[in-house]
Amino acid sequence: MPWCPECKAEYVEGITTCTTCGVPLVDSLEETEKQVEFLDTKKEAFAKKFVEFLEYSNIKNASYSYKEEEASYSVLIDQKDQKQVKKLYDAFYAVESEKTLKAAAANGAFASETEKFKKDLSQDDEALEEAYAESAYEDASYEGDESSVETTDGETDDDTDDDTDEEEVPAELFEQAEIQGILESARPPVAESATYVKKEEQYKDLSSSASSFIIVSIAGLVLLILNAMGVISIFVGALSYIVMAVVLVAFFVIGVTTYKKSKLVEKEISEENNITDTIQEWLDANLTKEKIDGFADASAADEVQFLQKMEKMKAMVIAKFGEMDDKYLDRLMEEYYNDHFEEEEEEN
Repeated sequence: MPWCPECKAEYVEGITTCTTCGVPLVDSLEETEKQVEFLDTKKEAFAKKFVEFLEYSNIKNASYSYKEEEASYSVLIDQKDQKQVKKLYDAFYAVESEKTLKAAAANGAFASETEKFKKDLSQDDEALEEAYAESAYEDASYEGDESSVETTDGETDDDTDDDTDEEEVPAELFEQAEIQGILESARPPVAESATYVKKEEQYKDLSSSASSFIIVSIAGLVLLILNAMGVISIFVGALSYIVMAVVLVAFFVIGVTTYKKSKLVEKEISEENNITDTIQEWLDANLTKEKIDGFADASAADEVQFLQKMEKMKAMVIAKFGEMDDKYLDRLMEEYYNDHFEEEEEEN
């Protein structure tokens, strides 16, 4: 019996679309129970191209469907791929929006805003855009892109050059208001996850903060006492004494609390270091440059290949040692890769 993957309603044979949600029915809920909605867009072209990019980046089971009630398109992915898809989406959106703006600039649209936008772009951002645009998009076999580069028998090379100089604004991907919004903000904000801080680093930071608060509070209280004894004359009036005393006592309490917290973290340092050493020794014994290279699609962009390698390395570690902090794994895998394989790539 067919089922709706959205509302989980069961239908009789012969019906192919959910009357409530407007999405295609599936034969079994098991097929979609691990799928989640990643984004919702009014533009079918945007959803379609993003799904094509995900498939090109080796993300399996990515799809999109139309929701009649909301008159929008929903992109669905496997739940386990959410973190990797988030990173790919950031790159995809940045590249497509900048390509749209450049095309708009070529046609004279938003002239003044576009000039400001170009000045605000950093060299690193442009380098990232070019890397993705050339490697991840132009090499991919998108039907829409193929038609844009074909020429007729009557066209000359000069004609082709002139046409490529004046790209049309790919308005099918973005609403006009959205293009204007990108221009005004230079780039939509991307939520970045905090980098994992090692226990050793946490301990140093907490110890330093605790020492600073305690030293300042004690020194301040000494000055306050000397001032009350008439040895020095800095504070005048009861209110000044009360305010300073409250502030300094608060500093002292914060310092003591932070110190206690640092001691708790200190006890976890050796455990984390032991786990890190064990994982690194296991990686040394089980990973080679050739094996690492086999984790990624050689035809994909360098940035996509790096993400594929990181995800595969993390999966191997989790399979061997069990679940652990994802941010800890991200940092550990990146540091291990940079220390052991990045130098070899640079030498080659």
